[in-house]
Amino acid sequence: MNRIPYLAPLVNFLKASTILNNHGIPGVPDLNGENIYVYSDWSAHKDSRNYGPLLLIQPTTGHNLDDKRPDCLNEFESEFLIMTQVKNARKTQQHFQEDVAAGVTTYEGAYIDAANLEDLIRQTILQFNVQVLPNAGYTPVRLKGLQDTVSEDGFLVLKQVYTTKIMF
Repeated sequence: MNRIPYLAPLVNFLKASTILNNHGIPGVPDLNGENIYVYSDWSAHKDSRNYGPLLLIQPTTGHNLDDKRPDCLNEFESEFLIMTQVKNARKTQQHFQEDVAAGVTTYEGAYIDAANLEDLIRQTILQFNVQVLPNAGYTPVRLKGLQDTVSEDGFLVLKQVYTTKIMF
């Protein structure tokens, strides 16, 4: 067993997902099976402006759920981030751009684009969970929380915290 048995199956599932890729939904960035990276492979020397929308996965922490058994494998809650990055040229575009027509308010902009892509990611992960086998080494992935939005260098990043249980 290893500490991230879910990582390769999840990345491969995201890259092949018909929900997330080539969806044709207006206003939702399409990853086209590309631009899905594990965060440790993503570095500052890569110019993300050449990649368009991104999905970054970053394994973070693990919490021992059964520390009273030092003589065998223990169950851990393993956390990881899924980050959705979209372009947000702040000189020309705000996070939210309001449009009022006939008394009805609608919004568009980078935050809306990222949130729509984030929703497709969530739908894809729910579909991924259906195929997780009991002996996979991890449990179905669960959304634990949402972190603060980050906006810098012409990009907006939304972060979701997911967990799964592993034996280590």
